[in-house]
Amino acid sequence: LDEEAIAYDRRSDGMYPLLSNDRSLTPKQVLEAHKRQPVIEKRFSQVKSVLEIAPVLLKNEGDLLPLDPAKIKKLALIGPFANELNLAGTGSSRMVPPYRVTPEDGIRKLAPGAEIIVDAGKRPRDAGQLASNTDAAIVFAGLTEKDETEGMDRRRMTLSLAHEALIREVARANKNTIVVLSTG
Repeated sequence: LDEEAIAYDRRSDGMYPLLSNDRSLTPKQVLEAHKRQPVIEKRFSQVKSVLEIAPVLLKNEGDLLPLDPAKIKKLALIGPFANELNLAGTGSSRMVPPYRVTPEDGIRKLAPGAEIIVDAGKRPRDAGQLASNTDAAIVFAGLTEKDETEGMDRRRMTLSLAHEALIREVARANKNTIVVLSTG
């Protein structure tokens, strides 16, 4: 046991219990109820800044990234996490953030002149067809709550067959395909 880490946690401002414990409260109610709200907001802004730089770029073939919003006229956002947040956690690890920005929300803000088409990716062939008619496609795939639940070990360390098929189909249809994985 790391006694120093345990002692630090006891002295912490309560950010993690604040965000995860009482599901009956709205995020606003939780923040209002907490005695040390300014400390929480400061800690949240620190966490946010870390999360903004945390993504890892594994491969950038053909220097596709970063996308230039001025050059993208039509963009496909495909997959179950395109317009939904995957906060990675169920049960006692579930988090309720003070506010949420989905990938779709963020991209719409950064590329206001682009036509954004969103598809949940439930039918890979249809998603591929949609992607073939765009300047670029971004596939948002990863692990669902079903994949990452407490008290259950995963049988395999890969994506679901459905997500793998979706990625293959979209990449086949559009050479400018970006894959964003949310894997907990």
